[in-house]
Amino acid sequence: MTSRQSSSKGSAGNTNILTFRGFLLKKRYKELILNREKAALVIQRSWKGSRWKRLVPKLIEDQRIKLVTIIQKWIRGYLSRKHAYKQLSIVYIASK
Repeated sequence: MTSRQSSSKGSAGNTNILTFRGFLLKKRYKELILNREKAALVIQRSWKGSRWKRLVPKLIEDQRIKLVTIIQKWIRGYLSRKHAYKQLSIVYIASK
């Protein structure tokens, strides 16, 4: 065997090793990207969940305040009509 033949075999072996290393690096890179995406999804999911946990009670409280205001409006209207009716009936009776 000449030195030329052995160096070409070594070159082919190095090519295979480099190809295999490239394959492993590509595989690790894909795994890294997938892990990052999964981590991002976990963070986003937890943020959205906590956001709703914070917003729902506030929305319920706002709705409750609106309903209380409407009930107060109805009661004030009823009482003012009742008072006006009494005033009109007193005036009507007095005018007879």
